[in-house]
Amino acid sequence: MTDAARPTSEQRLDEAFARIRDPKLEGGKVFTTLYETSARHEAEASDARVAAAFPHDQTTSYQWMAVICVE
Repeated sequence: MTDAARPTSEQRLDEAFARIRDPKLEGGKVFTTLYETSARHEAEASDARVAAAFPHDQTTSYQWMAVICVE
């Protein structure tokens, strides 16, 4: 997959939130607290690092996932 075809962190975050909110799935039971603002800021920062051509560590794009739910 080329970088151009790779979804942004924000797009992946939107997909994750959509799945969590889908009433047909179990996300509402599993993720009892969503830190959306923090997750959005992390996703934006990750996308900004990629856009600025900093060396991209595969884990950086997924840092926002850690702030989706913390119990």
